[in-house]
Amino acid sequence: MFDSYARFLHHLYEFYLGNIKRSRRSLERISYEECDQLIQAEVEKLMRHRRDRIKSGRAPSHENHISYYEKPVPANFARDLRQTRNRVAHADSKRAGSPVAISLPDFYEKYHQYVMLLYEEPQWLWKIADPDTYNWGEIERFDLAVQSGPERRWAPRSLLGRLRSWVVVRQLRSAIRSRR
Repeated sequence: MFDSYARFLHHLYEFYLGNIKRSRRSLERISYEECDQLIQAEVEKLMRHRRDRIKSGRAPSHENHISYYEKPVPANFARDLRQTRNRVAHADSKRAGSPVAISLPDFYEKYHQYVMLLYEEPQWLWKIADPDTYNWGEIERFDLAVQSGPERRWAPRSLLGRLRSWVVVRQLRSAIRSRR
């Protein structure tokens, strides 16, 4: 579940980053401060929209009570979302964030309500109306290839290849032990 939630946050963040770039009609890099401000503003807007729908009677019957949307969005939500996404998306420790960044369990407990808002509101963009008639194309082809394809195991072909493999494994084990 840890990995699934982390990947969910990663993809959700990338979705909003892509929308920001699309709205600007530019693929240029956006400063993280500006991105944080835009995502923070988006969550605040979505909270306001939910409150307005409840007040005007347009909310579905399963909607949360209005008090759920009346509390202010924590000031560090967008920054913590970015840092959490960085921790799971980057192998480079410089990009993965500081060691004092919020942990995934803490992020979940503190911010999940806002994450779900970011996920649910634009759902009309990716929701599949009828999954039975949808063309799954490449996904289905990949599934079939995995099920019917021969299992291939990587094996070094030569003594030199085996030796290199052995050295790499020993180096990895040594590196892991030194970090303990």
